[in-house]
Amino acid sequence: MRRRQAVALLGALGLPTAPGPFLAEPYLNAGPHPADPTRLTLLFHALENTGPYMVRTIRQQTPAIANGQVYTATLSNLTPGETFPYQIADESGPLLHATAKSLPAKSQPFRMVLFGDSGQQTPALKAIAALAEAQNPDVFLHLGDIAYPNGTPAQYRANFFPIYRFLRTRPSFSVPGNHDIDASTAWYDYWSQPRNGPGNNFSVELGDTHWAMLDSNTHADLNDPAFHCWLDQDLKNTTALWRFVAIHHPPFTSGAHHFAEQQSRALCHIFQQNNVHAVFSGHDHNYQRSHPLLYRNGNIEVTPSGIPYIISGGAGADLSDATNNPQPFTRIAKTVHSFTVLDITNRKLELRQIDSNGRQIDSLTLISQT
Repeated sequence: MRRRQAVALLGALGLPTAPGPFLAEPYLNAGPHPADPTRLTLLFHALENTGPYMVRTIRQQTPAIANGQVYTATLSNLTPGETFPYQIADESGPLLHATAKSLPAKSQPFRMVLFGDSGQQTPALKAIAALAEAQNPDVFLHLGDIAYPNGTPAQYRANFFPIYRFLRTRPSFSVPGNHDIDASTAWYDYWSQPRNGPGNNFSVELGDTHWAMLDSNTHADLNDPAFHCWLDQDLKNTTALWRFVAIHHPPFTSGAHHFAEQQSRALCHIFQQNNVHAVFSGHDHNYQRSHPLLYRNGNIEVTPSGIPYIISGGAGADLSDATNNPQPFTRIAKTVHSFTVLDITNRKLELRQIDSNGRQIDSLTLISQT
């Protein structure tokens, strides 16, 4: 009873709440262990010292462990790429039922939705969220700047968790943006992701793809030889058909607003020597796709053997102009709210960029030769 009274009080004070005891409804991450398609971590937020909460699937029943207001439970023995039901209950009975999907295993096709720079209350925010959910993705990747203006718990609970309903049914990943970690620890507290790299860097294998998820913020030394060694070995040692990089700050942009913040170019030689197929970024609040590029000794070469650099940073925050600083390396630039859909089937990748009105504004097909 005290718990329900406290939740009612939060609502009366105008603080974000979710149905039942939840301050943030359940969502699915890969967890701190190496990404495993038979396992996920389920998280939800509730008032401290409430519960106990039990999480049930067909094959297990496990208590949710509290770390402050964040409760976690490891879901094991999942069938890769398949749906499964789960339930959260407390002593009074069931609180929530959902049907989720596990991570894809090697050779399984899958669909990913990805975007960055979303968490601001614009009309486009909810439009993008609804359109992305309608794509029925298998996996979601956020490219950073998740909850504006500075990624606090209240901003997450207002501008992120209640907006994206597919978080409770599809596993999600994120890389940190500058607005996520400059003034709050919520990104560290709220995401449970693999810890197989230095600092905030990690990698995962999803189906036939390998993803290096990187931290490009000012505290990260992108010229650190130890970091370069880890990234090189991480990309070199994978046997996946596809190699991708997700990083908040784009190495190449034609937008004037963030043109001075292309520090990620320090990593391009590692991307190139390991045959990365594409690099995805946010930070600029627009959509851009470069020609395939090689970057050597400060020189940019447009060549079919290069890497396409894609900025998908228009998922809700106020837009910045993508065309006010035109660059010869830019293939397409659109100052629109939009998001990216990737369909990956063995050696074929199809990219579609969809704006907040549901119109396709770009597409790209790649074939992996490796």
